[in-house]
Amino acid sequence: MSVQTATRRPATPKQIAFAARLYTERYDADNVAEMLEIFSSLTTRDASTTIDNLLRVPVPRRQQTPNRPAVTEQGMYRLPTGEVFKVQRSRESGNVYAKALVVIEHGQARFEYAAGAIRKLSADDRMSVEDAKAFGLQFGVCCCCGATLTDPKSIAAGIGPVCAKRV
Repeated sequence: MSVQTATRRPATPKQIAFAARLYTERYDADNVAEMLEIFSSLTTRDASTTIDNLLRVPVPRRQQTPNRPAVTEQGMYRLPTGEVFKVQRSRESGNVYAKALVVIEHGQARFEYAAGAIRKLSADDRMSVEDAKAFGLQFGVCCCCGATLTDPKSIAAGIGPVCAKRV
């Protein structure tokens, strides 16, 4: 394969996703779908150059406003938009991060890592015990830590036995 042929290959899905993530991190953009479309038209060489350029752009520091305190505790959080997040602590760094609730079908759901979501959340968004128990009962996860519940008593209560002792 010639060098000229290699430069005309379309960007790989990993390049496209990485470039879009870097762009949204550095420019705090909400139009991820539009960026994915733009980056998907790049060649592998252009995508590589774009990624290199985006890596040179500093990530802006985001500060919480005084009336929106930062999230420091693990647990279940709900934004005013209705989006639900499970906040947990990283074993490696000790920092908290958020996983978004993704409803699959028939009331079943799972949590998926949501890059940057922790910055959207505030300590004020933490679910009350009553709201979290109702949520846990609906989806079969502990209302405090988000762990999957297996015991019928825990499922009925919406909270696991370890977290029930803490509340």
